[in-house]
Amino acid sequence: MKTSNLAIFALGGALMLSACGNNEEAEIEARMSAVATFMIEEMDETADGIWDNAGYILTEEGEESLFPETDEEWAVVIQATDDLIAQTRRLQSEEFAGDDEEWIAISEGLVVAAERVRAAAEARDEDELFDAGGQVYRVCLACHQRYALDIQRIR
Repeated sequence: MKTSNLAIFALGGALMLSACGNNEEAEIEARMSAVATFMIEEMDETADGIWDNAGYILTEEGEESLFPETDEEWAVVIQATDDLIAQTRRLQSEEFAGDDEEWIAISEGLVVAAERVRAAAEARDEDELFDAGGQVYRVCLACHQRYALDIQRIR
């Protein structure tokens, strides 16, 4: 998640406070702050461990592959995937999810996508790694869009 998306989450938390009672306001504010911090400090880097190792970059010299070439490089992708799964499981906890069943369901979609990335990395399958990394991106985007829309309705 990029910093601008985190700002949306933080803004959303602040905007949601105007519709809640004091105790509920404090709980929502704390949860949204925790989500923003967690995503900036942990999940962004972890997801980049997948995306930075899948696909191609076009340069003046031609196409440059980002895919791992050594066992050690593939191990980096596998570790990033394991970390992403663990972080996503934490997102499903009361600390971050509260009682939001949709949040938990979207998070579960991220676990499924990350497991697909892991299987592709274990198989050293570049095409599948690229596609599975795209699935991770789409789940992240769906979550950002879902909660950004809620924020817009509150305005």
